[in-house]
Amino acid sequence: MTATYRIKDWQEVFESAASRKLVGPRKYVMLPINFGGLAYSRLMAMDDGPTIYGAFMVLCQVAANCPTKGVLADENGALNASDIALKTRFPLKTLERAIEVLSDSHHKIGWLEEVAEVNSTRKKPNKTDKPKPRHDAGAATQDGGASRHDAGLTHPINEIELEENRNEIKETEEKRSGSEISIAGASGSDSGQSQADDDGEEPPERRMARMKFRLECAKVWAKPGQKTRSGGGDQRLSDDTSTTRLFDLHVWPDGLAPPDAVPRVEKAMDLAAQAAKRPNPMGWLTKVVKKFNVI
Repeated sequence: MTATYRIKDWQEVFESAASRKLVGPRKYVMLPINFGGLAYSRLMAMDDGPTIYGAFMVLCQVAANCPTKGVLADENGALNASDIALKTRFPLKTLERAIEVLSDSHHKIGWLEEVAEVNSTRKKPNKTDKPKPRHDAGAATQDGGASRHDAGLTHPINEIELEENRNEIKETEEKRSGSEISIAGASGSDSGQSQADDDGEEPPERRMARMKFRLECAKVWAKPGQKTRSGGGDQRLSDDTSTTRLFDLHVWPDGLAPPDAVPRVEKAMDLAAQAAKRPNPMGWLTKVVKKFNVI
């Protein structure tokens, strides 16, 4: 089974508030300039360090155009060194060496992380299998865990990201103790606060609210591997993209201060919970949330 790797801290290091809204193939990758880190120094101290660094740049460009940004996998499963070499025409041996060095804890670089196994073989239907409700796919379990993917189903990659969101929310809420990251506490902040921080990054309240909304909506997304009506794409990925756009354009649009966003977020979360009872959950949710001009 091919291991699935991701670029460590992709969302924090290689994305910005603007790039997270992009849909479709990327034409560039955000690359921080930092020659002072220990990991970089350790890599450059190796005889083949510069070559491995070049391979890492290739891995970043490939990861930027994968369905889940930063995760080296596509609709058919994990991308191994051979897949990436074929796609980029980069030397196979160099890519294999880079993946080994960047993911092995022995070298203390850690720019690549192994996240999960990806099974690209679709499970054959069994006549005795009972159909599952559409809204059960990808939903959180009662104890807060994630049903990452059913055995044999294709494309579990956004399930990995959902579990990361769930864990980040849990960790943040355990640490905050009433801090400013709380959406409920945002109403106490300055009413004139802009949507973005001074450095152009979105405020943590908005990012946290987006993750919570996404997790709630995931309960009504299509099943992993389900194709769109046209048959040319992954419906679950489409639902994921639609959820993010719905939040960014209608629930908490650019320029809206956190105190003004609180009632919109609360209303959107309530509607997302109601969507599971509708015949066409995502269609209904999209229709009602788009009416959020005034709440």
